[in-house]
Amino acid sequence: MLRADFAEWLEIVPSTAGIHLAARTAGDPEEVVRTARSRGAAPRSPATFSSSVHFGLATGFGAIPPERVDAGLALQAKSFRQS
Repeated sequence: MLRADFAEWLEIVPSTAGIHLAARTAGDPEEVVRTARSRGAAPRSPATFSSSVHFGLATGFGAIPPERVDAGLALQAKSFRQS
């Protein structure tokens, strides 16, 4: 789902551990984060986690029930379309 639905906006960054997705974005990540948060999704700018990274976004999957993941990703996809 991620590669198909977000290919226009994100380049998935490989991860060796953890339950977060980090991705580079072509648009303004802060605008996408604001728009997604206003809709109930909770992505974060990687700048939240690192002072040397100022692009893209990070999405965590640890605190969301598996049956809600698709709905959360759909909210984020809408946020890209409308930012």
